[in-house]
Amino acid sequence: REVVVLHTRTAAGDWRTTRVWVADDQGTPLIEVAEPERAFYQDLLEHPEVRLERSGVLHPYRVEVLPQPDGHRLIRAKLREKYGWAD
Repeated sequence: REVVVLHTRTAAGDWRTTRVWVADDQGTPLIEVAEPERAFYQDLLEHPEVRLERSGVLHPYRVEVLPQPDGHRLIRAKLREKYGWAD
């Protein structure tokens, strides 16, 4: 199962790394935020430029939060499709 490393900027400007599952929708990586209090989510709200490390390669992205509740349903469906029972 693929686990990626999300690199976000903290309020102090330091890089924070968080291991997450990822699913793709038409070439766009999707990451679920289970709890809005998660530190990496707070980071990306303030600094939406992130790096996603896949197979040791860093890819730059600008985060876009999907509208709810449809965004959550899309991400959950894609994660279930990719990870199956592990999800």
